[in-house]
Amino acid sequence: MTCVSEQLHESLLCAAALLDYPDIVWRSQLGDLAERIESLPQSHVNDALRAFAEEAKAADDMEFETRYVQLFDMGKATNLCLTGRNRADAGQQRADMIGYAVHYEALGYEPEDVPPDYLPALLELASRADDKAANALFRTAEKDLEALRVSLEAAEISDYELLVAAVQSIAAQLAKEAA
Repeated sequence: MTCVSEQLHESLLCAAALLDYPDIVWRSQLGDLAERIESLPQSHVNDALRAFAEEAKAADDMEFETRYVQLFDMGKATNLCLTGRNRADAGQQRADMIGYAVHYEALGYEPEDVPPDYLPALLELASRADDKAANALFRTAEKDLEALRVSLEAAEISDYELLVAAVQSIAAQLAKEAA
């Protein structure tokens, strides 16, 4: 793995943590996470991660958590479980879910207490995979990530939309590294 690749994988791990549920444990770890992000090289992707972490640190805890629940837990179009979005066909949704599960199996992992299409878990998996496997995972998720980003943009949720756009940018950079 190249130095650039290692930095991309670290950025993925930080993005996964930022997208996770913002409970009291998440809040207690946010300062350390912000420091990890700060240590990453300057780039538009890492700048988006930094900006998000700073906004989260400055936000009221309860308002931030409530907004997260309304956005991701109650919003079908903005749900972080990627196969639940715009899938009228339950059979297709199951097939898509299996498509995500295959990536975990190929890398010897199982998602813990979350479905295999849960974005923070997918990002954590990609951060642990080699470039080729991470690229394969992102090819599977490409349409779902774009649908999520567009839904966040339409809902005018710019901080999370920029975070998902940063993930897409990391995926594009990993594709170049894997080539």
